[in-house]
Amino acid sequence: MQSQNLTNVQQNLAEVISLVVNVDNKAVDDKLTQLYETESLILLLENEEVLDDIECNVYCEKTGQSIGTWDAEGVSYLVQTVGKERAKEIIKIKSRNQIAAHWLFTDDIALTKLADNDPVGYFVYAANAILVPFDPVVQLFGTINEQHAKDSLRENKITAFKHVSKIPLNTVMRVNELMRRFLSITQSRAAYKHFAIPQLDIKLATENESTIEEFEQGLQETLANLIRDEHKRGRLKSNLTYQEVLDLKLHYKGFANFRNQKRLKSMTETEHVAHLLRDFMPDLTAFQVELKAGHEPEPAGVKLETHKGSLTLNIQEPEKKPIKMSFAQILKRRK
Repeated sequence: MQSQNLTNVQQNLAEVISLVVNVDNKAVDDKLTQLYETESLILLLENEEVLDDIECNVYCEKTGQSIGTWDAEGVSYLVQTVGKERAKEIIKIKSRNQIAAHWLFTDDIALTKLADNDPVGYFVYAANAILVPFDPVVQLFGTINEQHAKDSLRENKITAFKHVSKIPLNTVMRVNELMRRFLSITQSRAAYKHFAIPQLDIKLATENESTIEEFEQGLQETLANLIRDEHKRGRLKSNLTYQEVLDLKLHYKGFANFRNQKRLKSMTETEHVAHLLRDFMPDLTAFQVELKAGHEPEPAGVKLETHKGSLTLNIQEPEKKPIKMSFAQILKRRK
């Protein structure tokens, strides 16, 4: 009897072990069927819901321009692996703090090229530096609501970039140069007593060409107020120069990257012609060495822009025509 009980115990133990260590193939097949058939429909509906609820575009943190997008395949994979709600949160987190590759550097050399090649992005970047210090959300920095503040500022840049993209480029580039001069001399908070900019919300300041022109006039008046005040205090001479105005940076804490950026300058007629012909000019010609290409003269010791290539003129030999002589000329040559 004892032997039989021992046998029964061993059989039960074997059954328990078998249940633990063996996976039912039928259950696996059923799960796959459920995954491919039933859940695929559920996922499709959830994907559409996520795509409807999120901003699929990814924007540059510095300029608000679009630099990428979440595609349906990527969203589907997230929904499938972590669920609908967490997929939304992950997309928000991953879309933050992204910077366009050409905006990673913002030193004076980078800004000189960006002002020429991405004037709309430059506008938002510079206007943001002028106006953001007055945005109420900056008070949330260092609090539990800091991320909300950063998200709000990014949304403002996105809206501003879309607005400025519709403005004529000559207006954009003109205001860009004015903002460069402003930021070369002062930071906004240092000059707040002189401020005459009517609209400090970047979304509203860039809403259309009229509001941008108002922003431009406000910048001009602010700089004029600042210079008049410094002159009144005796800090500036009556016959001051542009460079002496720039030296106000010592008092108003202007930004070095804007100050050292090449200043916008109109070309002389000679420089303009030379610039247009630069690819056809032989190496080291006088024009080539002196060409400024629209910027101020380089500092001493800095090599100016040169253009390689040789001058090729496709001039055909003149057609030789028979010489016709009068009878009197023939008689003269015979004498």
